[in-house]
Amino acid sequence: MTPPTRRAVMGGMIVLYTLALARIALAQAPLTPLSGPITPDAFLDLSRRLTGHDDLSPVLGARILGVLTETGQAQPLRDLYLAVSEGGAMPPMEDADILHQILHGWYLGRITVGDRTHLTGFEETLMGRVTADILPLRSYCGGAMGFWAAPPATGPLPLREEGQ
Repeated sequence: MTPPTRRAVMGGMIVLYTLALARIALAQAPLTPLSGPITPDAFLDLSRRLTGHDDLSPVLGARILGVLTETGQAQPLRDLYLAVSEGGAMPPMEDADILHQILHGWYLGRITVGDRTHLTGFEETLMGRVTADILPLRSYCGGAMGFWAAPPATGPLPLREEGQ
């Protein structure tokens, strides 16, 4: 038996996180009703509900929404929005693909539709928030050529006091 890949573990964690948010969704105010196609603000409201993060990047949200609408996912996205706005704690299972695409866009910075992967971002994705206090995501070179050969500077790590 082969061990699970990192992507499979991350995908499973995203699904479990979404299931945990189902209980929180019941206590939240309803989403604004749609009168046409989903707007960037409505998409951010939906994304806040699905991820549990209030401080999402509007730029990354616009990129994710753009990829979803350009690849023909506008109707499933609208259906998911309506399902969540009607007070359902969890979207119906037929909306699972669009749900995964949204969460992959926010957490991993890429969305796979069919056999094509669309990159939406890197620095502002949610996967970097887990280690942001110690290890920031690098999206550019950290020094002159060969800087990685020198051992890193070490020092005392800021440890949390008990009870914090």
